This record gives sequence, C-alpha cells and structure tokens, in this order.
Amino acid sequence: MRKKWVQGIIDCLNSHLLDFQYRQDFRFKADETEMVEGKIDGKLDSYLIDEDIGGILGRFVYDDVESVINDMNTVRNIFGSQQNRENCNEILSRFWHHWN
Repeated sequence: MRKKWVQGIIDCLNSHLLDFQYRQDFRFKADETEMVEGKIDGKLDSYLIDEDIGGILGRFVYDDVESVINDMNTVRNIFGSQQNRENCNEILSRFWHHWN
C-alpha cells in the first residue's frame, strides 16, 4: 500500500511537470518503516531533520515547548536516538517557531 502511494510521488518527480537544473531519475529503493508487532514504530528523528521536527510540533501539534521537553514519555515518542533525547531541549527550543 505504501509503495503504491510513494510510486505516485516518484512518477510526478520523474515527469516533465517539474524542471530540475540537472536530470533526475527517482526510484523506489526500499520501505524503511520500522515495525514492532505489526505497528509502525519509527520516531520522527528517523525521518525528519531537527528543524522540521521542532517546526511541525510547534506549529501543528503542541501549544508550548515546555510541555514537550518536560514529559519524557513524549520525548521518547518523538526521538529514537538517545543523543537526540538528551538534546531535545536545545533541538525543540531552537526550532519551535521555525514554521511560523
């Protein structure tokens, strides 16, 4: 199901609807979604850069950065990497308003 959805995006990127300075040839390589007991288990830091994590959460999900930083369950749900969990205060505070 996901491959079919992604293939539509790839087809659009490879079409002549988008002009890139240099020729591109996008291809589906693999689904890297992490699964545990049949459920998606990937964390945001597996798929997004820090700026986008903070920006998305600050713009669309949470009202204030402190409520996220002070809730370790939430931090563990966002960040899979221990290093990112330890630096979540800096990451989220720095980029919280990035998408505003």
